[in-house]
This record gives sequence, structure tokens and C-alpha cells, in this order.
Amino acid sequence: RMAFKGKSELGVLNSLDPAGGELRALDFGTVSIGNTPGRTLYLANFGTENAPLAITRVAVEPEGGAFFMQPAPRLASAPAFLSPFRACNRDRVTCGLLESCSTTQSSPAVGHCLDASGRPSDALPIELRFAPSSPGSLGATLVIGNDEENAAGDRVESPLFTASLTGAATVASLLVTPSPLEFGDIYVGTLNTLQVQLENAGAAALTLQSVGTAGPTSAFLLTAPPTPVTMLPGAKLFATLVISPSVPRSFADTLVVRSTDPKQPVTNVLMKAESFIPPAIRVVPAGPIDFGEAQLGQQRQIAVTVSNAGGKALRIDEIGYAAHSSRDFIASGLPPEIAPSASATLALTFAPATGGSPGPRAGSFILYCNDPSLPKDGQGRHHVLLEYRALATDPVLTVSPPQGHD
Repeated sequence: RMAFKGKSELGVLNSLDPAGGELRALDFGTVSIGNTPGRTLYLANFGTENAPLAITRVAVEPEGGAFFMQPAPRLASAPAFLSPFRACNRDRVTCGLLESCSTTQSSPAVGHCLDASGRPSDALPIELRFAPSSPGSLGATLVIGNDEENAAGDRVESPLFTASLTGAATVASLLVTPSPLEFGDIYVGTLNTLQVQLENAGAAALTLQSVGTAGPTSAFLLTAPPTPVTMLPGAKLFATLVISPSVPRSFADTLVVRSTDPKQPVTNVLMKAESFIPPAIRVVPAGPIDFGEAQLGQQRQIAVTVSNAGGKALRIDEIGYAAHSSRDFIASGLPPEIAPSASATLALTFAPATGGSPGPRAGSFILYCNDPSLPKDGQGRHHVLLEYRALATDPVLTVSPPQGHD
């Protein structure tokens, strides 16, 4: 029966270099949800003589939280006994016959003994993990039961050693806008573009892994940023979708975005569009429209036929006057929409006011509509001009011969 001398002393180390100091708290820092960083600690006996140290329990409390310990084989049948820690060097090795010293030609002169499998002979490694599932500051306690005899005289480890475990969790969140990706009603033969914003709306860095379409032969042409790419919180990237339909029909596909968003690693966004033969306005007579003569205070009216030769409803947004046009002309009677192959009557009236000046009148009405073939004004509105002209007269009654003469 072996006789033990001295006293045992528990040491909890960040590394097997005793000069590195003992652990009192372990902070994992800020971690993105979805990552599981680990830290290896070493339990060693820094007691005197040959006094062994029994490790009766190692646990993280509370259990089932964000902090946990990987299984340690030597703790499977607790207690685990640790002999006093032995330092070694290249010149004066203190390890056993089947052991080796961890020092190498390039490492520090002082090392520790390794068993035949390369594991520390006099230390018990334990691996702690931090795997947060929700954002915020988190904490737990590392608890180590032991029977140290207080060789150091600090009385802080026995019968329970405790150390606080802390960490903060942040989450990356990919936001794709707009969603769904709707082009709305588009016209055959036109080029239609939609910008897609990819934003990291979370508080942790995110990796954008790929951006593509689900359909192998999609009608939507996608231009996306190069991937993979890291997006810091608040960062935005942009992709562009283009569709140019050649026939009237419905289009649908899915934009597929893969990222390290822990809650939604694959984001699917519906893309859709509906193409039509565009509306086409026809005006008869096309102008210039000549009202001829009209006396001041009287009216003359001309009917103009406005028809839709296209395949989508023709929308009449507004009828206005071109610059410097006479306001003695009035346009009325046109409905807000004209169905495909239908027509409507636009009533044009010349009404020079009583008391006005006689003489020529001219100008143009502007018909704003959704015919995409028409030119646009400075506000991007499609329009067609309808010119008009007329002559306002003021007839004078003449009596001959003058009254009072024979």
C-alpha cells in the first residue's frame, strides 16, 4: 500500500503553462448565433510531494443552457485522480519511461509530460462550448468537485471550485426586399428592370453564400453580387432582375438566396410578372383640327374619335394644354379607360368669349396615357399632342345709306 505525502492543490488552467495563471472566469466574447466556439481548460494538481487529487465532479450549471461541456472519458467513472503536475525540459526530462516531454526545438524550454497517445499525463483536459440560440448576454457557472488539501493555503477550490462563464450572442438576419418580387403588368417587347436589395438586418456578420433562380431556364435574367461575401450588420448589396417578354403570358420563378442566417439559411422569394400586348392610342382626325370661324360668344364643336388598337386597357390619365395654347378650346367626354379594340368620342369645343378680341386662336391639347410607344415628358408621362386652330370674329352691322338721308 502506497503512502502519500504532502497536500494536493487544484489548478484550473487556460493552457498547460502554469505561468499563464489560473482561471477564475471565462468569457467567450460576442458570438454569432449558429457558431459554437470552444475552449479547452486543464485541471492539474499543483500540490506537494506525491499527494493525489480526486476530481469528483465537473459540470456546467444550469444544465441545458447555451454553455455545455463535451464528454471527458476520464470523468466517465468519477472520481478521476491526478498526480502532482510535473514540468519537464529538453535537458532534464522528469517524465516516465513511456512518456515524452512536450518541448521541441522551437517551443519554450519548459513543457509538460505526455503519455504514449500524446495526451497530458498529469492534467485532465475539459472542453467547454458556447452555443447560443437567442441573442443577448448569457452566463453560467463551471463547477468542479474535488478533495484538494489546500497546499497553496488559499482555501478557494475545495470542496467546490466555481468559475463564471459569460458570453454575448448576436444574430445575423438576411432581409430581401421587395418581397415578393413583382413586376406587375408589363408589355411585350419592353425591357423591364427590378432592383433587389439584400440587407443584413441583424447584429452579427453574415455570409451571403449564393444568389440564384430556382428555374433552370428562367425568363428572369439575374445579375447578382459575387459570392461568397461577408456582410457586416447593416450592410446592403443589390441584385438586378430583368425580363423582356416576347409574347403575352404569365411568368413566375423563385429567387433563392443562401446565407448564414441561422433562422433562415435559405430564403425563397417569389418572382412574377404578367405581360400584355401594350395599349395603342389612335386619334382620328389626328390634327391639326381646324374649327374655321366662330363669332365671339358662340361655339363650334368637332368630334374626335380616340380608339385603342392594343391588347391592354388604354388609360387616359389627364388632358391638359401645351404651353402658350389658347384656352378658348375645351376637351370633354373622354372616359378614364378605353378597352382593347374599343373607341370613345372626345368632344372638342371652340368657344371664344363675348367681349374677347377677334383674331386667330391656336394651341394643342396634351393627352396623357399609358401607351408605352409615345414619347415621355419631363415627369416620365407618355403623351400625344392634338393641335387645334380657329378664327374668332366680331361682325359689325353696317346700314347703308346712313339713317337721316333721303
